[in-house]
Amino acid sequence: MASVASPFRGAMSPNKRPFSKISGGTQPTKRMLPLNVGVKRARSTNNTRDVELSGLKRLTGFESGAHFVEATNATLNDEAKRSLRPNEDDSPAKKRRNLSRTVAPTCDPADGITKGFYNFTGSLCYRNSLFQSLCHTPKFVNWLLQYHTNDDCVSDDSDYCVTCAMRLLVSFYWDQSVPQKRLAAQAKHMHGLFSELGWRTHSANGHGDPDDQLGWILGQIRSEVPKSVFDKFDAFHNLILKSEIKCERCGYASTSDGNEERLLSIPIRPKMQNSTLSAYISNYMEELIHDYTCEKCKHKSNKHRKQRIVYAPDVLLVQLKRFNHLGQKDSLKVIYGSDLDLSRFSADADQGLLQYRLRSVISHWGSTGGGHYISMTKMPTRGEWYEFDDDAIQAIDVSHALDPAKSSSGFTPYLLFYERKPGTIPE
Repeated sequence: MASVASPFRGAMSPNKRPFSKISGGTQPTKRMLPLNVGVKRARSTNNTRDVELSGLKRLTGFESGAHFVEATNATLNDEAKRSLRPNEDDSPAKKRRNLSRTVAPTCDPADGITKGFYNFTGSLCYRNSLFQSLCHTPKFVNWLLQYHTNDDCVSDDSDYCVTCAMRLLVSFYWDQSVPQKRLAAQAKHMHGLFSELGWRTHSANGHGDPDDQLGWILGQIRSEVPKSVFDKFDAFHNLILKSEIKCERCGYASTSDGNEERLLSIPIRPKMQNSTLSAYISNYMEELIHDYTCEKCKHKSNKHRKQRIVYAPDVLLVQLKRFNHLGQKDSLKVIYGSDLDLSRFSADADQGLLQYRLRSVISHWGSTGGGHYISMTKMPTRGEWYEFDDDAIQAIDVSHALDPAKSSSGFTPYLLFYERKPGTIPE
């Protein structure tokens, strides 16, 4: 795709955009949508329902939106049998892995589809960058299309269902017949919906953090879908860690075996000598806990905590902790590659190799006084990389995703989306 230069980057100045902590920056006015442009929920009008079904037929071949593409590890019948009749002798991790397999790991959208999201308030780049990364995460898209059809919605009011809204968003995004204006109308409708349901940022100006937004969206979805459906999301997205803190004085080991996390939130201080992501993860997995009191002998001292991965998800989100509780940003450069190997932190060799490849990067420019978010994302099938700066899109080389400052001066990576490499997941 030909490069589309952003006319707004030169105008992004903290002096012109006063705002708060981890903000998605205020943008100069872009192509504003008419105020009367809106979208109703899929079950509100037959026209919208027809548009959605038409798009899903193109994406999946099924009106039910069963899959973006067919699962590669098992047939639908095998998946259904595995999900409905689990082996009682299976370990919790294996049961979780079987649930994850019920969601297809790949997708096959039509070539050339790339759509942006308008920043119609001037402060929604944090959400737009998140939407781009989620739309390019095949398991997330397939999970929405497969397990939340209109007829399956159990929300008290589908007009106020965030899950329905997200499903319609990804359907419109990947449907060639849906124009940009229609996608923008859905995003604008969701802005009103989120506000009505209680979403608030840390700033009165509406500037926010994409990870905060993701946490809120997932909380809404968890309350709107059956537990059996959200369990599948947890299975492909969340990791489980176990930890051990051993007292060198009395030898007592305090252990925790079931810490479920939706991301790895990695501190980038103290600065590591080589400043690689692997080094910071290693420091986090075997970190020093200050002034820890032993549960047995009550001796208070600095102790080492060792963490291991009990369950590795198919989709791994890594957050670089750039913002502290005082609202200060750390712009330290962190070096990372297209591949990430966490195998040495595995608690069980039966998990296979914990090897991941980079799918998307959300980066932040500026400081706590002003800034902007963009997403750099790999296309699902062809592997090309694109930079999404709200509605401005340009093709980039993977090297720019690995060092966002190359593509956009001053940008630092904040959220890294990884997916498990094919062939590393045990049957």
